[in-house]
Amino acid sequence: MKKLGLLSFLISSVAFAQVTDTGVNVGIGTTTPARKLEVTENSSADAAVLRLTNSGWVSHMSTSLEFKTGSQKSVPTSKISSIMNGSGNAGDRLGFFLQENGTNPNNNPLVEKVSILPNGNLGIGVIYPSKKLHVNGVIGVGIMSGSNSEGFRIDYVDGGSGTTTFKNNRWGGNIYFKRNSSLGERTQFFFGGASEHYMNIYNSNDEVKVRLISGGNSYINGGNLGIGTTDTKGFKLGVQGKIAAEEVKVAAYTNWADFVFKNDYNLPTLKEVEKHIKEKGHLKDIPSAEEVKKDGFFLGDMDSKLLRKIEELTLYTIEQQKKIDELSLLKEENELLQKKFDALEALVSKMIKEQ
Repeated sequence: MKKLGLLSFLISSVAFAQVTDTGVNVGIGTTTPARKLEVTENSSADAAVLRLTNSGWVSHMSTSLEFKTGSQKSVPTSKISSIMNGSGNAGDRLGFFLQENGTNPNNNPLVEKVSILPNGNLGIGVIYPSKKLHVNGVIGVGIMSGSNSEGFRIDYVDGGSGTTTFKNNRWGGNIYFKRNSSLGERTQFFFGGASEHYMNIYNSNDEVKVRLISGGNSYINGGNLGIGTTDTKGFKLGVQGKIAAEEVKVAAYTNWADFVFKNDYNLPTLKEVEKHIKEKGHLKDIPSAEEVKKDGFFLGDMDSKLLRKIEELTLYTIEQQKKIDELSLLKEENELLQKKFDALEALVSKMIKEQ
């Protein structure tokens, strides 16, 4: 091995370091360098093995370690830079630069692809990341092709009490949100489906309570649903606002109003109806305007009550028609009697004249 004379003496005197030149490789702190330059520090303490220093000052200045690969490259192909911000304080960022693809390798500038800020934020494709991981582009995790069915998975442990898992199943593209608890692993949300895409929401017993499906029947099988409101008044569906529908069907209503036509139904007289209207200002058994404004009304119940009034009105009309028919018959009888009376009167007058 060949010892460097003056350089070795100076370094050994100042830094107590050993410099070895094998004629092929150079070693600092080692007598057997395995690369063109190998620096070794034999210490159990935290010691800086290599330092790059730029002591000048210019806004956004940097200290860089550059790499050049390829015989046809006359400029660096990549570098790692410690970059000072414009304010001159300790706001450095660490940037990783790469040469973008192009037809002329000597004219392609180095572009910062990865950045690390002093607060620990890591940016990929963005120089000043606003989050701990900030990616400008598409993230691929796992095996993008092959037999691995789990393409993407994130596990989050919150203080050891349980694990929340986000998992993408590559086969079918199904996405799961799961959580471990004392009951075992439970699915919270599921997005997927092959021919019919759907979303499921589960309860703590791993039962599907909400399903939204692109084709077929969607449903809510637990709790109530409010649209435009958080208070459904205890009903399965509460809507604050207007509803538009081509048709509304009340599936079953037990108290339908056909009992009005039974023989034992006590049909109120028109005088009783008139009296109630004068006293109450509305029909009997029909809610007033104030009651409807305050409490609303049930559609099926109101339809039944209105039908009841229509049926009662029908009975009144039938009864009135009977009286009209009786009056018509009496009128015809009166007209016939009047004709007979007129004929008799004419006959009497004639007999008087002939005497």
